[in-house]
Amino acid sequence: MNREMLINDQYQVEEVLHQDAFQRIYLAQDLFSESKTPVYVTAFRDLEAGEPVMEAFQHFDREMKQFFDDFFLVEDVFYTVSKQCPGKPFPSFVTNTILNPYEKGQIVSNYLNKLLVMEPLPLVVRYVLSSFGNISVVDRKIVCLNNILFFSPEDLSASWPSYLQRIGDFLLCVYGNSLYARLDEVQEGSHPEVAGIIHRCYLGEYPDIQAVQKDFNPIFFKTRLSQDHRPPSPIEPRSTRTRTASNNEEGDILMMPDHPDAPERPFLLTRERRVGRRSKRARRRQTLLVTLAALLLLFLGIMGINRILNREPADEVAETPPVMETPEVPASDPSDQEIPGGDESEEPGETPGTEDPGEDSPNNETSPPATPPPASTEPHTSYTVQSGDTLYAISLRFYGDGSRYPEIMSYNNITDASSLRAGQVLRIPNN
Repeated sequence: MNREMLINDQYQVEEVLHQDAFQRIYLAQDLFSESKTPVYVTAFRDLEAGEPVMEAFQHFDREMKQFFDDFFLVEDVFYTVSKQCPGKPFPSFVTNTILNPYEKGQIVSNYLNKLLVMEPLPLVVRYVLSSFGNISVVDRKIVCLNNILFFSPEDLSASWPSYLQRIGDFLLCVYGNSLYARLDEVQEGSHPEVAGIIHRCYLGEYPDIQAVQKDFNPIFFKTRLSQDHRPPSPIEPRSTRTRTASNNEEGDILMMPDHPDAPERPFLLTRERRVGRRSKRARRRQTLLVTLAALLLLFLGIMGINRILNREPADEVAETPPVMETPEVPASDPSDQEIPGGDESEEPGETPGTEDPGEDSPNNETSPPATPPPASTEPHTSYTVQSGDTLYAISLRFYGDGSRYPEIMSYNNITDASSLRAGQVLRIPNN
């Protein structure tokens, strides 16, 4: 493992999966990606031997970008970058899985659909990408490709018959349930139509992938109909075992080969375990963060409710007008008061304190105070402040003049008119 190596200032190498004089394959991390998804980086060090690969990427630049995340040339080394498939490597997936005819049809149908997407690519690239080592399965149905360019010397001279033969090998392994399956076993079994397609692939009779798919679609459609109308049956577990070519039976555990010309590559299985552990750790961290956030919100909610329930009622404070607002209420009306002594505003000839007897009527009489001062020899009268009372209202009640509230404040040593509270006892001067 070489963690010090950095390719193109972007891809941090984590592990060297394969190396020879022709190419190297690395497992790396894209440092510019937010998810830090692991990628496969293939480096072609022998450009003369890899000339067909270089030409394919130069002439099919747009088509290649659909399959590869990046490709570039650095110091006479050509690199291709592809993401890992989210599924399980095909050999590992089917080794411990029993597939029914419908599931086999789904796998083959998706495989052919992938090959149709790769039709614009050069034949040599299609041949390499259709290798068993590149195939992964998602949910026992969908085939995806890791797009790892792993070449052997024979791959550089790939032909259409060899490409069709690889497709036939794929169908034979799926429907023969074994790497060692023979064509006559599939033909004598429950899939003679599939055996005919495999035979024509071996003979190179198909002009394109559409022709292979045209022959296979009716077989897959028939298995799908039988699957929809079949009552569910319990699955009996079977022991994992490797079968030889002479002991193949329908429904046995399926084993898929890797690239026939490539050396053994156990990194596919180790990569699956490593990625699985990382995804589990990421899910645990995400679950922990969500749980902590939920507990924090619950704690804040409980604290808020507790604060509302335990809040003590505020003391009732009598509403009093601000001191500055007192002039808004007229202090007194000169026409309603008798002023002792002469008034400069009175007309001459009138005697102060006398009224015209002709104008004496109930409407012209001065209204007495709402509550006349109590006839008592006491110097003051005690009064308990009620809710809503103001000094101005109390002065008006006892003196008939609200503007005399400063006398009450002075007598009771009150400096702030707004400090009046309900239940407070005031002494009202009787003068």
